[in-house]
Formats: sequence, structure tokens, C-alpha cells
Amino acid sequence: MGDEEDQRPQSQRSCGKLILRLLFSHVGLFLLVCLYAGFGAWLFSTLEFEYENYLRKERYIRSVDVNDSIAYLSALFYYLKDKVSQEEWDARVYQELRDLDRFIVGAVKNFSYDSTMDMDKWDREWSFGNGLLYSVTILTTIGYGHVTPKTQIGKVVTILYSLIGIPLTLIFLANIGDLMASFFRYAYSRLCCRWCRGTRRRCEYPPEAVAQMGGRLPPLSSDVVGEETYMPTSQDSETTFRGKPFMDIKEASLKP
Repeated sequence: MGDEEDQRPQSQRSCGKLILRLLFSHVGLFLLVCLYAGFGAWLFSTLEFEYENYLRKERYIRSVDVNDSIAYLSALFYYLKDKVSQEEWDARVYQELRDLDRFIVGAVKNFSYDSTMDMDKWDREWSFGNGLLYSVTILTTIGYGHVTPKTQIGKVVTILYSLIGIPLTLIFLANIGDLMASFFRYAYSRLCCRWCRGTRRRCEYPPEAVAQMGGRLPPLSSDVVGEETYMPTSQDSETTFRGKPFMDIKEASLKP
């Protein structure tokens, strides 16, 4: 029983290390950031849903009011056409249209009024797609600002969400940066400098060592990326393949 109890915590620690290793791998961090962004999209769209419904109802009411105002002004202007002087008619029309203009501007600014009456055709500001876009702008610290929470709880949650999401994204970007650096080192070694390394190796490798190898040098692909000795930027002319001096290889090749 004692051995089983000792092995259980050790297996749990091993399992925990495996999970952490998977989470902080390239794929694990990518999936973690994607899941966190998706969670943010769901969270913000849920928090803003009720308030957005309220704004949509108010928008509909403003649309009805604007249409009623237009009908009222049309009837009023027709009624006053032959009952007042031209100056009085112009002044009354100007005042009524100014009031209507201020009302429409307020409806557009506060409730996104666009003269349509069909609520089914109105786009939702906090759809899942817009919520995902908002989450990504937070994680990447871009902040376009065209979609923002209107409720106080949404603003507070944005701060808390960014406190976790931004460091997570920075870790992911640093991980991707290491991956890209490794790729560029590999591409530089295996592609850009392949001809230079091959030419230098053929010129500087001792003929005796070449003869001992049957006239064939080790392939360039056998070099470890980042530790190649036959790079065009190498300043050590006494170094040969795998860091061995020319004279050592020459002496070894001449031994009976």
C-alpha cells in the first residue's frame, strides 16, 4: 500500500508536466489563444445582448416617431400654405425642419437610426463574429474601437479579460517568434549557404582525408543547424568539418 501511495503522486506530477508541456507547445498555445478568443466572443455577446435588445426597441420607436413627424409636417405645411404670409410660412417651415433635424441626428447617434422599419433586417452589433473581432483586438492590443461594450459590466469584464489575454498572446507570439527564427536559420543554412558551404568544404578539406573517405565528403545535411563550421561568415580558417583542425585530420589520415 505504501508503494502505491508513493507512486500515485509521482504519476500525478508526471501527468501534470505532460499537460503543461502540451499547453505551452506551439500547437497548444495556438489552440489556447483560439479558445480564449472564442470564449471572449461568447462572453461579450452574452453580456451585451439585453442592452442591445433595448437599443433596438428604442431605435424602432424613434423610426416610428420620425415617420409620424414627417406625416405631421406634410399636413401642417399643406394647411398653412394659403393661410399665412410667405415670410411666416418660411419661418415656420424652417423651425419645424430644424427640430426634425435635431431629432433625427439624436436618433442616429444614440440608436443607429437609418430610416428602416424592419427590425429583422437590422444587423446585430454584438453577433458572435463581432464579439470574436472585439476579443482579437483586445488580445492583440489593436483596438479598432468600432465595436465597444455599452454596459458597465461589459467594460469591467474587458479589463479583466485583457489582464489574462494579453500576456497569453505575448507568450504565444514569443513562441511563434522562436519557431520563425529556427525556420529562417534552417533556410539560411540549408538553402542560402548551401553552395558556399559545399565549395568551401571541398577546397579546404585535406585531400588525404578525402581519399580516406573514398573520395566522398559527409553530406551537408549532416551538420547541425546553427553549428555549421563551413559557413561563409566563419573566420576560423583552421577549422574543418565538425570543428576538427586540418592538421589533426591530416595526421590521422596519414597514420598506417
